Amino acid sequence: MAVPWAASLEQKVKDLDLQIRGLRLTEERAEAAEGQLETMEKEVSSLQQRLAQVVTDRDNVKNDLDASFARLNRVKSRLRDSRKAEKKAQKLVLISEDRGFTAGFEEVIRKAHAAGIDHKLLLEEGMEDPIGRPEEPDVPPVVSSDPESEMSD
Repeated sequence: MAVPWAASLEQKVKDLDLQIRGLRLTEERAEAAEGQLETMEKEVSSLQQRLAQVVTDRDNVKNDLDASFARLNRVKSRLRDSRKAEKKAQKLVLISEDRGFTAGFEEVIRKAHAAGIDHKLLLEEGMEDPIGRPEEPDVPPVVSSDPESEMSD
């Protein structure tokens, strides 16, 4: 016959063996979970770096776009101003042609300057200088003080 306390001791040993196996399985699961956690942490770190790069790229594109729009607006403004000046010049040319130059070249120049237009624009538009002035009035004519040089010509 078996001793009753031995049977209970065997039962306790079996229970402890089951608990040890359960602890080992739990330990293996914990190690696997730690490995998965490390992998996930690496993925999160990689995604954070990628997100930072995307944000930087977005900001760069936004800055480039803002600069392009500013440049476009400046070009549009200059184009609008030049068209306005061209229309004024054409209008003055038409007015001067309609009057048959009765107002005189000086009057046309005065009106051009009053309208904020350089009178040379009128000359470029086809209006001729009726007085026959040189293109650059700031350049004085060359006069020789040597009477011998005039004689030799």
